[in-house]
Amino acid sequence: MMHGAASLRDRALAAARSGDDAVAVRLFAEAAVRYPRDAALLNSAGNFHARAARHDEALSCFDRAIAANADFGEAIVNRAITLAAMGKQREALSTLCAEEHRLRGLPRYWSARAGLEVALDDRVSASRSYEQCLSLAPTHALALHGRARMALDRGEDDMVERFDRALALAPGDALLWLGRANALDHVGRTAEARQIAEALVEQLPEWPDALELLAQLRWAAGERQDFCLHYAVAVRRFPHNALLYRSWCRMLAGVDRYHEAADAAGIGHRACPEDPELALREAVHRGEAGEDDVAEAIFARLTLDTDDRSMHEARHWLRREEPERAERLLAPIAEANGPVAAWALRDIAWRMLQDPRHAWLHQDTFVRLLPLELSDRDLHAAIAVLDRFHDTAAMPIGQSVRDGSQTRGGLFDRGEAEIARFHEAVVRTITRYRNALPPRDDGHPLLRYRDAPMRVAGSWSVRLMQGGFHTGHIHPEGVLSSACYLSMPEPESADPFAGGLELGRPPADLRLALPPVQIVKPELGFCALFPSTLYHGTRRFSTGKRMTVAFDVAPYR
Repeated sequence: MMHGAASLRDRALAAARSGDDAVAVRLFAEAAVRYPRDAALLNSAGNFHARAARHDEALSCFDRAIAANADFGEAIVNRAITLAAMGKQREALSTLCAEEHRLRGLPRYWSARAGLEVALDDRVSASRSYEQCLSLAPTHALALHGRARMALDRGEDDMVERFDRALALAPGDALLWLGRANALDHVGRTAEARQIAEALVEQLPEWPDALELLAQLRWAAGERQDFCLHYAVAVRRFPHNALLYRSWCRMLAGVDRYHEAADAAGIGHRACPEDPELALREAVHRGEAGEDDVAEAIFARLTLDTDDRSMHEARHWLRREEPERAERLLAPIAEANGPVAAWALRDIAWRMLQDPRHAWLHQDTFVRLLPLELSDRDLHAAIAVLDRFHDTAAMPIGQSVRDGSQTRGGLFDRGEAEIARFHEAVVRTITRYRNALPPRDDGHPLLRYRDAPMRVAGSWSVRLMQGGFHTGHIHPEGVLSSACYLSMPEPESADPFAGGLELGRPPADLRLALPPVQIVKPELGFCALFPSTLYHGTRRFSTGKRMTVAFDVAPYR
C-alpha cells in the first residue's frame, strides 16, 4: 500500500474507532477514488463496512479489491464471509471453493470454508477442511476448536483428546471447556464432565449454556426434583439477566414441569419488566399447566407483536376450543411461506372447524411406510452399532423422548460404515417417496418443494424401553419427518398398536379430544415418511424395546 493510501486508511480507521462513522465513510470513499487499484486499501474499506453490516458496500469494496489483484486471498475470503452474513451461505461456499486453486495454501481459506460447511450442515466436509487448515497451521486456534467440535458432533473416538489439544493453546477458553465436558459425557466419563460443568457454573453463573449442561447432567443422573436448583442461585447473583430466566424456563418446560416454568418466567418478568419475551413465556407455560384464565389475561396485555407470539396465542385459542380465533392469527403467518409450526396448528383448527382444507394439507398419499433397501446383514449391523451408542446416551431435555435415550449429534455425519450404508438406503427411500408425490403446488408447505433439491437436515436414533413413548410434537426444521424401525416391542393383545406412531393427534397440553388421523404400525426394516406439519407421537408399550432412526428432510438453504 502506498504511503498516501496508508495514511488515509489509518485516519479512516481512527475515525471508526472513535465512533465517527460518517467521517470514516468519507475518508474510505476518498481513498478509494484516489487509489482505485490499491487492493489492500479496498479490502480494509470492505472490512470496515462489513463490521457496520453495510453488506452491499462491503461486497463492492471486496469485488474491486479482487479486480485489482485476483490472487488477493484475504479479499476473496472476506467476500465469502460477507455473503454468509447476508444469509447466502451456499453462494459463499460455491465462490470460495472455486478459488481453491489460488488459496489452497492459505490457512484462513480452509478455516472460513469449514465454517460455511458447518453452517450448511456438512460436517464431514467441514472436518476435512479443518484438517487441511491444521496441516498448514498446526496451532490455528479456530481450526483446533472447530475440528474438536466436529469430532464431538460426529461421535469420533478422539473427541476428548482433540479438545485437550485446543485447550493446551487456550486454557482459559470457556467454550472449549464446555465442549470438553460434553465430550467427556459422550464417552461415559460423566463424573469428570460434571466437575467441569459445576466449575463453569460457579465461575460463569450468568452463562445459559453452562447452566443447561449442568441441568442435563443432573437430570441424567436421576436428580429429577433438584436438577434446576443451580438456576435459583444464578438468578440471585444476576437478578436482571433475562437470558437466565429464559434458560430456566426451557429446562423446566423441557421435562413437562409447566407450573414451575411459568413461575420462573413470572419471577423473571417482574425482575426484567422491559423484556416482553418473559411475559410471553409465562403465558405459554400457564396455558400448558392448565391455568387458561391467567394465560389469557397475560396475552391480553402483552405488547409483543411477533409471529411467535401469534402462534402461541393461537395455541391458547385452540385450547379454549375457539378455532376461528386461532385461524385468524395463523392464516397470515402460514400463507407468507410461514413455518411448519403455523401450518401444524392451522391443521388442528381446520379439523375442529371441519374445514375441507385439512384434506388438501394432509392428503391420504402423504403418509407412507416404505421398505428400506437394506440387506438383513446390513440392517442388523446398524442395529448393533446403534445399541452401542445408546448404552452411553440419555434422555435429552426438551425433546419428545420419555423413558428412553436419544443419540447425540448428527447420526448420518458419523464415520461408521454401518451408519453410512443405512444413510444410503434412507436417501433411496426419500427419492421413492418424492417421486410418488402429486404435482407441485406453490401454496402447499410440502408440495411447493416437490421438485426442489432436498437434503437430510438432521438425523438421530431413539431407543425406548418398556413404558417409553414420544410426546406429541413436530419437527420445525424440515418439510418431511420420518421413523425407521430397527427394533419393535412385543405384540400386545390389549393394544394391537402398542409402540405405534400416532399421526395428527394434538399435543397433550392442548387438551383436545381430536383422535389421530392415522396410526402407523411399525415394521422392522421399514421407514415411515410423512409431512412435518403433522403432529406425531407414539403409544406406550409394556414389553421389549423400540428403537428407531429418524431424520428431517428440508430444502437446501
